[in-house]
Formats: sequence, structure tokens, C-alpha cells
Amino acid sequence: MKALVVIAHGSRNALANEELKNMVAQLSKQPENSHFELFQAGFLELATPSIADSFDQLIAQGATEFVVLPYFLNSGVHVQKDIPNAINQYRERFPELNFTVLTHFGGAQGILSLVTELVAEPQLS
Repeated sequence: MKALVVIAHGSRNALANEELKNMVAQLSKQPENSHFELFQAGFLELATPSIADSFDQLIAQGATEFVVLPYFLNSGVHVQKDIPNAINQYRERFPELNFTVLTHFGGAQGILSLVTELVAEPQLS
């Protein structure tokens, strides 16, 4: 079974954490994502589920292939070290599982177009 895991930092603000969980739920309903059977949000700190809890839950549901999206704008220490370290621990414990790490959100193609669109027609909040 193939799972998409979206990993964010986590926040003391519960609304911020719920926004990520809601986005992941919306991703699960899009036909373009039908190649994933399972979807999960995970957090590095300050929120639950943790990355480890996310992987454990998905493994318990039968996931054998994980596609991980680091939901970060920049390639800081979380993207370069913390997330790969967490994944490597699971690779060592479960060599039969397959992990693919996508480019972090801010490094994805199309992000410049999105930012251009946002600033071209600013929305006041």
C-alpha cells in the first residue's frame, strides 16, 4: 500500500496544525492523488502525530511504500537533517519498506508562479 506523508514543523497554535491536517484530508479526495491509498500528516515537534507515530500508524494499516513531502518553504536543518534522520531510522528498522522524499514545498517547481500570482492580486486579510 502506498502512503503520502506530509511533514510540517508543528505549532503551539492548534489552528495551524489543523490547517495541515485539513489540507492532507483534501489531498486524499483529489482524483490526481488516487495512486495513494493512505494519507497522513506528521509533525517534527509541538504537535501530534509525530513523524514516528505517523509512520507507525501507516505501517499498522499496511503501508509498504511512503512518499514524504516536507512541507517547508526553505531547505533548513529540518529538511536537510531532521526529516532524513527520521526516515533513515525507519529504513534501518524496516528494510522492506520503500521511502521516497519529495522536494520540500518551497523548492518545488511552480512555487514562483504561485507567489507571483499572490502578489499580483493581493488579498487583504
